[in-house]
Amino acid sequence: MLFRRRPPIRTALTRGRELAGKGARMAAAAGATGARMAGNVADRARRGYDRGVEFADDISLDGIGEHLQDYFEAAKGAVEDTVSGELQDLRKSIRRRRRRLGI
Repeated sequence: MLFRRRPPIRTALTRGRELAGKGARMAAAAGATGARMAGNVADRARRGYDRGVEFADDISLDGIGEHLQDYFEAAKGAVEDTVSGELQDLRKSIRRRRRRLGI
């Protein structure tokens, strides 16, 4: 005898289990991807930190201090030159004004 098997009856419970399994597989795949990305980011952050520490160790604080001191002295000289030039022009202008007024 040949028995013909009928298709399985899909109840709501069966369909719910199928969807739950599918959702679980998708969540596992997304979690694995997220973990991989987090690992990559952590590696890059660690590498950046190490490079920053090496860079900071290579910097000479005495050299930076001297460089800033030279920069500020140059800026101070430029300001003094500008102010002294403006004062000379102002004095000349006052003298001219006094001559016109006869003082």
